[in-house]
Amino acid sequence: SVTVEQSAGQSDPTSSTPILFTATFNEAIDTATFTAADITLTSTAGAVSANVTEVAPNNGTTFEIQVTGMTTSGTVTASIIAGVVKDLGGNDNLASTSADNVVTYDTTSPNVITTTLQASYNSTGPGYFMVYFSEEVNNPAGNTDPDDVTNPANYLLIEKGTNGTADTASCLGGVIADDIQVSVASVDYFTPPPSAKVNLAAPLATGNYRLFICGTTSIVD
Repeated sequence: SVTVEQSAGQSDPTSSTPILFTATFNEAIDTATFTAADITLTSTAGAVSANVTEVAPNNGTTFEIQVTGMTTSGTVTASIIAGVVKDLGGNDNLASTSADNVVTYDTTSPNVITTTLQASYNSTGPGYFMVYFSEEVNNPAGNTDPDDVTNPANYLLIEKGTNGTADTASCLGGVIADDIQVSVASVDYFTPPPSAKVNLAAPLATGNYRLFICGTTSIVD
């Protein structure tokens, strides 16, 4: 018998290739009878193909299936039909079973749908922004991961300087000319809908501001 599962550490959903599955037999097989042609792939993510490599404990029972060729968002499923692999005694395998042998391949980037500025309850000025995303975004434990939606470093709020122009062009470029960076104290993440509450260190005074929500190298889905 054989199971086919997502490999340990395989992200789901993922935008990375290859997608990894693990095939585990309950006894040693004749490795010469197990090839990529024995893997049944079902894909809505494009025409995919597989490669098979024996992995630890290297005793004829455990194999990594590497799937490549995804071209669009969709799912990839791996399985093994009955009768294509033989054990050392020449017996055919049973059809594979699985708890989770499906991985979603995601090529769609999250977008910011809208932002809203909220006044503090003490009415001294806006105290936080709400940022609404088009889909779920990454929110690991803690608030320091570079790709974390709750990392304050992923939000850059600037006040236009005396020249009245927002000289700062992006998060990557940093604060430019006479723009003044406004401190972001913390960020809270909520879902549904996927949204971030960007808490300011102090209510905003009267002025002209621009909020950058960092993308490409920071907030990810």
